[in-house]
Amino acid sequence: MGHIYELIGHEPPAVIKYMACNNDKDREMFKNECEALKTLYHVNVVRLYRYTEEGIKVGIMMEYCEKGPLKAVIFDPTITYSMNTVLTWAIELFDAINHMYQKHKLVHRDIKPDNIFVTNEYQLKIGDFGLVKVVGDGTVTGTFIGTPRYMGPPEMKEDGVQRDVYEQIKGADVSDSHRNDVYSLGLVMWEIIERRTIFTNYERSGGNSKSHLEMY
Repeated sequence: MGHIYELIGHEPPAVIKYMACNNDKDREMFKNECEALKTLYHVNVVRLYRYTEEGIKVGIMMEYCEKGPLKAVIFDPTITYSMNTVLTWAIELFDAINHMYQKHKLVHRDIKPDNIFVTNEYQLKIGDFGLVKVVGDGTVTGTFIGTPRYMGPPEMKEDGVQRDVYEQIKGADVSDSHRNDVYSLGLVMWEIIERRTIFTNYERSGGNSKSHLEMY
């Protein structure tokens, strides 16, 4: 959790988000991730400008998207968009996560409508990189992390079946979080088209959803 403030008079428009960072390890990880993201330039990724430190608080200065999260746009009946627009959004967003992975070895791990932001021109930008990780040097990112509703079934257990067995059955690589980003974005695109929440009967029990897994 944190507090977000718009920076008045800043060009380009920007906001700063402050949050508590209570130990040195978390602070160092936060700084390392910020440094990685500062090099990430893509028109459909929220730009991270810099970070600041004030006591136990750290701050992220980033690009401001005036319309807020995509979730608000999807469920606003006064806002309309065409299938051509949806196709453009899909191409741009999939290109963005591909760029993150191919060029920077970054995986987001929490792609959902709340973490995609909309500009005044209705351009979509992936943001909120709190769970982002750098993949490489043998690092395994396949841990249960993210938002279960939008998480790829390979990241879960299925009714008591151990994850390693489940992965063998499904033929998926538990460490390949880039594939999970792609899967999650596919669910987001479904919600954009249908303008309703996927898995409305979603019930998390033991870290899984029966309806979610049965669809896979």
